[in-house]
Amino acid sequence: PSLALYHDHFYCFGCRMFCDHLTWLQKYQGLSFNDAIKTFSQLVNSSFLTFLTLSKINLDKLNIL
Repeated sequence: PSLALYHDHFYCFGCRMFCDHLTWLQKYQGLSFNDAIKTFSQLVNSSFLTFLTLSKINLDKLNIL
C-alpha cells in the first residue's frame, strides 16, 4: 500500500486512513491525548510548552492546569 506524508497529516491509500500524528500515536501506541502530545514533543526534541505554543493547542483541553 502507498502512503502519502504531509506536514500535518498522512493518508494511507491501502486502508484509506487519514489522520494527524497525534491521532496515530493515540491509536497505534494506545496513548491518551496528553501522553501523545508528550511523546510527540520528545520525538521532535522540543519542550512540551514550546510544542503547545507552536501547535496552538488549547490548554484547557489537556486538563493539565
